[in-house]
Amino acid sequence: MTVNIASPTLTKYEQLYSKYSQTLICPCKHISINYEKFLSIEYTLHQVCTSFFITDEWIAYINVPGTGYYVTDDFRVTGPYQFETLRAFCELINNALQYYLLSPVLMNITALNSSLPSQYSQDSTIENLLNSLMIEEWNSTQIYAQYYNECQPIECTYTIRTRNNILYIITTLIGIIGGLTRVAKILVPISVKIIVYCFRKWRNRVVPQISIIQT
Repeated sequence: MTVNIASPTLTKYEQLYSKYSQTLICPCKHISINYEKFLSIEYTLHQVCTSFFITDEWIAYINVPGTGYYVTDDFRVTGPYQFETLRAFCELINNALQYYLLSPVLMNITALNSSLPSQYSQDSTIENLLNSLMIEEWNSTQIYAQYYNECQPIECTYTIRTRNNILYIITTLIGIIGGLTRVAKILVPISVKIIVYCFRKWRNRVVPQISIIQT
């Protein structure tokens, strides 16, 4: 048996889903729904992006004016550029995520803290961090009530499987017997007429006579 519920509320839908999840169908009135209506995504960047090492003070501190000859791979030469590049990556990723997710994250400057939980190891390279977009953690919140309000189901349909009880069986048998009785009332007279006709035909048949010639 199929049951239709017009414009069900969220509470009613949850009740139906708990009982008839296998057959429950609730098509949305609005098919296209913007995700910001029901989904909130926040993120946490790696702490290096909010550390002292990307500040102007630190970059100026390690940017020692040249007083002698340094090789090209000397940290005193490459260090300022490396940290400026790191800061640029952090700002680029943060701005891009803010643009797409519309959930700005403030980059407050703090010191690195090895006691904070992290998905990265202490010897992770900058390449490892960039491969994961500097993201330490994704935090998503789904607001199902708002999604349901935007969806606005037209109706909910579900199917109930009924078992054949004794009353149903008896009623069915009576119906079958009644149908057979009606058929018998039609077929029996016709059958009797056919039998009588065949019997008379058999009695009135002409038996051929065979002549015997005596010698």
